[in-house]
Amino acid sequence: MWVMSPGCLYLKLTDLQTNVDQMAQFAKRNVAAKYANCIVEYYGPPKVMDCADCGKIDGGLWHCDGCRRDKDLCTPCIRKRHMSNPFHRVRYFTGMQYREASLRDAGIFIQLCPMATGTNQCPGYEEGRYRLPAGFDDRVPPHYGSSSGSGGGRGGGSRSSTPAGGVSGLRRSDGDGPEERLDSEPQSVSGQSWSVGEDPDDPLWNEWAGSHEEMDEGEVEAEEIEDEDEESDDEHVEGVPRKRGRNSLVRKDSWGYKVMVLAHEHDLHALGVAFCVCREGRELEPDEQMLRYGGLFPATSKSPRTAFTVEGLACQQIERLECKVSVQAISRKIRRITRPLHPSTVVNRYREHLRVMRQYTAVDSLIVHGYAHQDYNNWRAPPPGGLFHKCVVCPSVDNLPPLWERDPNAWAIFFSWVHDGNFSAQHTVSKEPGNNVPLFPGTGAFQHPDEVRAALKKNVTDRDLQKVQPELFANDKPCHKHQAAAVTGKSRNKITDIKGIGSWACARHGHFAACGTCNYELGEGQGPADLALSKIFEVCTDAERVRRIQILYDIWCQYGKHLRERFDKSPHLSWPEFEEVMGGVGVWHIFGHVFECYGRYSTQYARHTGIVDGEILETLWSILNGILESCRGMSLAHREEVITLFQSDSNLRKTLDMADTLARKWDKYQVEMSQRNKLLVKLSMNVSEADQTKWEMERQRFEHLQISDPLKADELFGAELTQVPSRKDTETELLEDEANLVQGGGLVQALISSVNLQVDQLKLQAFDKQATTASDRRTLAGNRTKLHNRINKCNTDMAAALRSKPSPGELAEVRLHKLMEEDEWGGPAEPPRHEGERNLRRAAEFRPVDLPSARSFDWRKLEDEGVDTELGIKQRAMEVEGKLLMARMEEELGQVRTTIIDQANTYLQKIRSGGGNETRGHHLTARAYEEVQNQGKAVRLHAQIYNMCATKLRKLDWDTSVQGKEDKKARTARYRFLEPEHLKCSTATYSTRGTSPNFVLPWFWRMVPEGQDDQSGATREEDEQFVAEC
Repeated sequence: MWVMSPGCLYLKLTDLQTNVDQMAQFAKRNVAAKYANCIVEYYGPPKVMDCADCGKIDGGLWHCDGCRRDKDLCTPCIRKRHMSNPFHRVRYFTGMQYREASLRDAGIFIQLCPMATGTNQCPGYEEGRYRLPAGFDDRVPPHYGSSSGSGGGRGGGSRSSTPAGGVSGLRRSDGDGPEERLDSEPQSVSGQSWSVGEDPDDPLWNEWAGSHEEMDEGEVEAEEIEDEDEESDDEHVEGVPRKRGRNSLVRKDSWGYKVMVLAHEHDLHALGVAFCVCREGRELEPDEQMLRYGGLFPATSKSPRTAFTVEGLACQQIERLECKVSVQAISRKIRRITRPLHPSTVVNRYREHLRVMRQYTAVDSLIVHGYAHQDYNNWRAPPPGGLFHKCVVCPSVDNLPPLWERDPNAWAIFFSWVHDGNFSAQHTVSKEPGNNVPLFPGTGAFQHPDEVRAALKKNVTDRDLQKVQPELFANDKPCHKHQAAAVTGKSRNKITDIKGIGSWACARHGHFAACGTCNYELGEGQGPADLALSKIFEVCTDAERVRRIQILYDIWCQYGKHLRERFDKSPHLSWPEFEEVMGGVGVWHIFGHVFECYGRYSTQYARHTGIVDGEILETLWSILNGILESCRGMSLAHREEVITLFQSDSNLRKTLDMADTLARKWDKYQVEMSQRNKLLVKLSMNVSEADQTKWEMERQRFEHLQISDPLKADELFGAELTQVPSRKDTETELLEDEANLVQGGGLVQALISSVNLQVDQLKLQAFDKQATTASDRRTLAGNRTKLHNRINKCNTDMAAALRSKPSPGELAEVRLHKLMEEDEWGGPAEPPRHEGERNLRRAAEFRPVDLPSARSFDWRKLEDEGVDTELGIKQRAMEVEGKLLMARMEEELGQVRTTIIDQANTYLQKIRSGGGNETRGHHLTARAYEEVQNQGKAVRLHAQIYNMCATKLRKLDWDTSVQGKEDKKARTARYRFLEPEHLKCSTATYSTRGTSPNFVLPWFWRMVPEGQDDQSGATREEDEQFVAEC
């Protein structure tokens, strides 16, 4: 299909389908120059300067940039049309060019009287009190700028102007910066002169530009500029140049109405305001008239001279919420749009803007949440959490149908709360604490500060509880140290008084809880979290209707263990009577805990809770962090109001998208459930019905134990998971056994050091192949020197422990062998030497290390030994070395398994996951392939270490008894050598999307603990059966 483009060029639609094609056409055809010319003509004067409304010849000197059509008008017509649009930007044609002007100088003002129409005055004024001067429509509008010379008629020139007629002032040099050139006697349009240096400067453009934080109330206290004395009559004469700074503002317009500075959505205006004095507005205060009849939010309630339009405040509120910009940035934007070339000359209303934005936020919350419709005389304040958007999906009296308990899916009705801390929300100590003025405290995300302060004084923590009831902690098994919770935010300083915040949120839908956010003054303490949890029980839950609750926390094993006891001992906390309380840890943080926590607190095993990951707050923090930095310097009340605003807006946006989100998740999990059911049917075919019944009963019992007593759940969860002792545990056990022997001897420590030394030799051999830079070679040389010293010491200690020295050339060295084609090692043992070459010392990584397995076969034979003591030492040395080698092999196999999965995940997520229009840059792709190569090299190195240990283990066959031969056979069957086909990894071999048909999991994925029989037989070769048994 062909279309005609501007310029009568015919293009195919397929030629402009992508952004790249369109940008190429834009550059090739020089469209930018054509568009620039069109925009200049759009803003330029028309060919005929007649008025677009009345047709007055050469009368269309006013040009409105806000109107879409008929923009060029004469003075009466622009006044008639714009009484209802007073915030349009206008320009006046001087004969040569347009200069910016103000609608005020066309006779436009703000009419607040509902009885008056057009430019008619309020009936309450005496007739003729406010009227335009004679001949006003034929006058040239005054020019408030730094120009010298009169403004003349259409041919008169001007060098600068104020965009809003009086909202900007001039600046002069005061010695702190470069001088700005000003005429010594600037002239007004009437020719009168005035002195430059007798008035104060206007506020500078960069007055607050050095800070990225909102100010404290003490710093932004507005100056008393609203109440000013009446000026002399000569100061109101139109056309007289005004003084600079705040004194440069125009006080009255051409009608005689007092002029106010009005901030609209994107710019400032100085317009007269006609208040109502008739019966419609006689009883109303000026600030009430401005809001009720004009939509103007006054900066002060007494004698206001600055106001902000409600439409502008609403638009700026959206900018704050969506663009994460501060009020300071919005104020700078308004000044810049008002006068793009000289924003510093525009009057600065940041102080008033910051105060009004706080007030507007509170007023808007009252309107949105329905508290503005009450009778003002009988007005009732909002309850706790009343000015906060709550989750509309969580069960409540408003959304639960009658007899919902009888529904077969009633198990899905429960509360689920998750808690997490955010230590990016720090707060600096206020310079003026007395300036902290809260608006509706306790009605948003935070509780009332006075209630929190009083409650924390009576707070009971686990430390206090342990002093009173130490028996409660007698059976506690410690988890990890939880360094993030124990260390973060624990440092005291004189700069910050609050280290962060903690929030409770709906774990299923991601809504922040009303009154569920608390301040952490020193680390992630239990007191503030307990107090916030108690408050959301009161505000957001209904234990009489819904009897089940799930509480998730990253450190639940520490926080939730004695949660109920802390509530019982604290008079300010109350615990509802729930039938089931399910505690847990998020699916990501659970892997940072000890293994027992996985069975006790993993959400994957929670009873009747569905899929709840417990990590929803991590995604919410990433959005909230965009504004937390600007909250550091605010007052405490202002900071809580801003955080409440953004958390409530986050809830609102989730509510608006909730229907689509739930539908999308429903479709996703329906497909996943179908796939899992097919897998379940396939797995069920490989097991008997008796086993299925047994497992189902154990599952139900496990779920109930996880609720009633998580510690007893270990009996079921760990029954089928026999953990192999770690290498460190094996070494500790052998050292403790040797310490109980009378003779001692240091044999175990010598064997441990020698085995570890040979592993380090293999690692150094691998590192040698990639040491190419000078820094790497220097590191390699240093490591070789240390390795030489370690070998000398280990060989000496081993000779003393074994009570014999090896003969020259007896010890066998260890080397990396070529296992896979991509191995960069595995060359000849040593190059042949020629006559005359110096016989240098062998590299440390190739020197032999004394071990029983490294000595000769004759030494390891236990026959024909003459001394029983030496026989016992040899036997014990080989037995200990065998245990150390098996522990090392278990560790290396675990590293092989882990690294293979990491490698497969890199393939899946970073290399082959792109779909649709997704494209990956060369840099990211190259980094992903480099990561895969490093992971593959790590797998091969772990495999080499494992094979070395397996080779040494086969040499330790000193026990020739029947039982010894059986043990050797079992070890050989268990610890097979790793072959190249066992280490291959790709998305075709390890993938959640299905593997290749001929792929079989390598043998090391199905290892059973030593001493247990593998009775699965041939069915072990079936991967689905293996998955079922796991």
